Amino acid sequence: MTSAETVPTWPKIDALTRPDGSGEVTINGTSHPIETNSIEDARSAILARVTETAAKMQRAVRVT
Repeated sequence: MTSAETVPTWPKIDALTRPDGSGEVTINGTSHPIETNSIEDARSAILARVTETAAKMQRAVRVT
């Protein structure tokens, strides 16, 4: 596993969930809206988007 100190800060990824199941993942300033029926589903959708980004980068990514 990669330690937090060695994970690069690029790409900049921010995630937001809302109680109604909506949310947003912002990757380097580009917003990716999340629309689900529950906060749990929104979290899963966000994790899927972040995992996809990490796979494309072929390394760990940092998300806030």
